[in-house]
Amino acid sequence: MSISINKTKGLFIRLLTRGSMQTATGLIIPAGFFLGAMMLSKLGEKTFAAAALIFAVQAFIQSMITMPLNVIGGIISRNFGAKDDVNVGIQRCKEIGKILRSGQCLSLCLALPAIVVAFFIGDLLKLTGQQPQLCEIVQSYFTASVWGIPATVLLFCSQQFANGINKQWTALSQGIIGLGILLLFSYPTIFGKWGFPALGAAGLGYAVALRSWINLFMLEGRFFFDKTTQPFNLFILDSLKKPTLYMKKIWQIGWPISVQYGIELSSMIVTTIMAGNLGQQALVVRGLSAQYSMLLIIPLIAFSQACTVLVGQARGQIKYDDASKLSYMAIGTGVVFALMFMGIFFAAFKPMVNLFIVIDWNNKSLVSLIVVVMSLTLGGLVIDTARNVSTGALRAFDDTKFPALMGALGLLIVKIPLSWVLAFPVGMGLVGLALAHVIGLVIGTLPVLERWRKCINKQCVHLTTISPANIINSK
Repeated sequence: MSISINKTKGLFIRLLTRGSMQTATGLIIPAGFFLGAMMLSKLGEKTFAAAALIFAVQAFIQSMITMPLNVIGGIISRNFGAKDDVNVGIQRCKEIGKILRSGQCLSLCLALPAIVVAFFIGDLLKLTGQQPQLCEIVQSYFTASVWGIPATVLLFCSQQFANGINKQWTALSQGIIGLGILLLFSYPTIFGKWGFPALGAAGLGYAVALRSWINLFMLEGRFFFDKTTQPFNLFILDSLKKPTLYMKKIWQIGWPISVQYGIELSSMIVTTIMAGNLGQQALVVRGLSAQYSMLLIIPLIAFSQACTVLVGQARGQIKYDDASKLSYMAIGTGVVFALMFMGIFFAAFKPMVNLFIVIDWNNKSLVSLIVVVMSLTLGGLVIDTARNVSTGALRAFDDTKFPALMGALGLLIVKIPLSWVLAFPVGMGLVGLALAHVIGLVIGTLPVLERWRKCINKQCVHLTTISPANIINSK
């Protein structure tokens, strides 16, 4: 009995340690957006309204590129979990290096359409009826930040590799350095300090691009000089042989993830555009909810990735009981974290709101609107936490299509039409948009939780499609 308790305690500590580090790593990206939005808000209400569009589009573009690559960490973790097997250990190490470099080749292919979209995003937004001045601000940001897209995708793959081989601290430390670089260069280029021109939103874009390139070279440099990564053959030509084999397998498992997040972020962009059609004040409140959503959802996605890695390692070691316990722990811990964040926001409501917008607190209708919208938004994120973490557990079994299908059902088929009906014909406005989001999440989450329950209880252990790990075994 005591052995079982100690084992469970050990698994929980592993989960908390990895989850905390990947959460901290995941927080760095929204923290950069958060601080960038704070600086842009000082340039006026119009620029902050444009920031809501900037970060919605940025999240969409970045997720469409990186989400298919999320499986790299899970695949590598499975092979890393089996590396101690004397029969296949050396082969697994070599395969890990090939998986990383193949993933990076795939990432550059995925970056090309994103670069094209970034150059024409202002014109695309004008077609949706957005104000021309807002579109010009958005375009200025993306014209600058587009130069960092190749580095961003290559860096993402390297971070997946680091997490998969239990080097979370390496990924975290590089992220912290990157945040410092972002702040160092964004402040003077946005406001025109220290001899730099005042570029506004474009200044933030250039800082984002520079941060990505510096981070990439620093992380690859650490891999080059680290003796513990040498067995993976990252810097020899053999790691680039037959990259299309692993590119194909990564894509087969990863494309449903891209579709899933593409649907979710498309729905976010569509509802942001609807908020813009409700007026500038509605868009500002929408921007406020989007910033705090981003601050919470990306760390929760990181926690989901931690679940994928740990469950994947347990699967590689054929320890399905550990995989089950880790999954239950991850969902419970994630939900508690989301509830704590919600409590902190409302405990410090005025300071949290004033970080981004200055309002007349005597305007009861506006204050009530913010309270209702933020209650629905943060409450929805609690539901979304359970969905994201259970989806992460399913990815460790290569089950990526079902969560994508449920995402399409809840956040596309249900949410978008319902958002329009509640916001405009019914006349609920921004509250209608937030309520439709919660309803869509509930519909999309319950089937995923049931699928996860069946899988993790070993009723559907063989949900796998084709994975590079299986190919290695068949060689």
